[in-house]
Amino acid sequence: MITKLHIENFKCLRDVTVELKPLTVLIGMNDTGKTSFLDALGMLGDLANGKAPPLLQNNGFDNVLRRGAETRRLAWEATIAPSPRITLAGPATYKLAISVRSAGLDVLDEQLSVEGLEIGILREANGARTTLSEDSQEVSVTGLRRDVVLLAWAKSQPHFRNWNAVADALGTTPPYRFDSGRLTAPGSFNPGANDPGELPRIQSSGQGLPAVLDFLLGTRRKVFDQIERELCDAVPQVKGILVSPAVNAGTAGAKAISFELAGGHTIPASFASDGVLFLLAYLTLIHAPGAPAVIRLEEPENGIHPRQLERVAGYLKRLTDPGRGAGTAQIVVATHSPYFLDFVPPDSVIVFGRRENGETVTAPLLSLPGVKERIASGFSLGEMWFNVGEDELLADLVK
Repeated sequence: MITKLHIENFKCLRDVTVELKPLTVLIGMNDTGKTSFLDALGMLGDLANGKAPPLLQNNGFDNVLRRGAETRRLAWEATIAPSPRITLAGPATYKLAISVRSAGLDVLDEQLSVEGLEIGILREANGARTTLSEDSQEVSVTGLRRDVVLLAWAKSQPHFRNWNAVADALGTTPPYRFDSGRLTAPGSFNPGANDPGELPRIQSSGQGLPAVLDFLLGTRRKVFDQIERELCDAVPQVKGILVSPAVNAGTAGAKAISFELAGGHTIPASFASDGVLFLLAYLTLIHAPGAPAVIRLEEPENGIHPRQLERVAGYLKRLTDPGRGAGTAQIVVATHSPYFLDFVPPDSVIVFGRRENGETVTAPLLSLPGVKERIASGFSLGEMWFNVGEDELLADLVK
């Protein structure tokens, strides 16, 4: 699990450090850096796992590099702790700094340390020689390109177990922000020939939900039944979830969702309310297998009745429960809802704000002046946030 993330020169994040929990909730006014933080976390995960970050495509480096930055250098430092899902010999620290040049990505610096182990990497001038080591295992590579992130490269070396564990801990989903039209779009799942064990995924907008439910119905019926049961508990008018071949979908094997309602009526998912669809998406997200270690989520309150946000927060907390073992995930959520805030642990909340020069500042909510006293006097988190506001909470930091 990532316990701390330091980011330099990413958009408005000049020099920001955030301590992360199993569930971390980001709050703040619009344009204070919450989405930038989620994007920076996602870029680090992509680089560490050998994926091309979408934000770096099409000359995107200049769009994510902080305006006015003294150097063309993006940097991260992640502290990672062993967890039921991440098997490490001890706490680890991973550092990565990159830039771009005419030939593409330029890895400027990369370091990994694991407490209690002799582990390290060495990049000599111009990347001409690289040495990776872990205890008695050592690999020396000559001429490794400067656009190669060693943590990702080490995934092809099975004896670097701690390297692989760190890469897994940094693996993340796209930032989820569900759209009802995408959730109801018919779809199918066909594993790639190079990865027959591939699992279906809900995409960031929600597309792929029918394919995931169809997969669960055919291969993991107990999981599908649990999703159905919990949705019916949340929305009593719904009596069942149906997955059937889509009509005129234009894609072979495409499936569509419909709902059985009280009285025996059936409606296509496209006729259901956004709230029903979003609750189904969150339930599928927490129950479907194979999610990456980190889930990024934006504005889970969208389309959800305030009274149902307690359920959504409960779903997310269940996904972070260590009792899930290898199925445990870490979740980072950005929200604008004081109602949602009432249902999350107070120590999970990070407040974002901006100085007059545009730089983002952050602080744990409980560390800010007067917060604990207001909570002790009877304020809920949401009430305090709504009535006091970020400007007053962060007054000493944004000067």
